[in-house]
Amino acid sequence: FSRVLELQPNNAMARASMAWVQRRQGKWKEAIDGLQTVVLLDPREAWYKYELGFTYFYCRRYHDAIARFDEVIDLQPNTPAAYLVKSFALLNLTGETRQAREALDDGKACTGRTPQLTWFEVYYDFCDKDYEHAFGLLTSPGVVLHPNNPDSSDYYFMKGACLSKM
Repeated sequence: FSRVLELQPNNAMARASMAWVQRRQGKWKEAIDGLQTVVLLDPREAWYKYELGFTYFYCRRYHDAIARFDEVIDLQPNTPAAYLVKSFALLNLTGETRQAREALDDGKACTGRTPQLTWFEVYYDFCDKDYEHAFGLLTSPGVVLHPNNPDSSDYYFMKGACLSKM
C-alpha cells in the first residue's frame, strides 16, 4: 500500500487498506488519521465513513462514532450495520437502552427486521429484564443471529436464558 500511495497519494482505497492494517495492528491513532483522510478524499463513500465510525467505536469515542454512523445513514439509509453499531454505541455511551432501541427502530423502519437486528433487540430486552418480550421474538433459529456468529447457537442460548428467567 505504501508503494501505491507513493505513486498515487490520493488513492482512497490504498489509504483505507493501510488504515485497516494499522487498526488490526493496534495502531489506533494512525488508523483514525488514515481513515479521516480517506473520508476527505472520498466524502460520498458511505463505507469509509462506516469504517471510521467503527474504529471510533472500538476506541470508545462514542460521540464521534455515532456522528459517522449518522452520516452513513444519511448517505445510504438501507445499511443495517450502521444502525446496529450506532445502537450499541448509544448503549455504551449512556448505559440506557431507550436511545439504543430508537436506533434499532429506525433501522427496522428502513431495512426491515433482520436476524442481527433482532439479536440486539433481544439483548436489550435482557438488559431491561423483559424476558417475556425477548422470548416472543425468538420464534425460530434463523430469526436471531449475532453479527459475528452466523450459526443458531445464540438462538438456543437466548431462548434457554429467557425460559430460566420467566
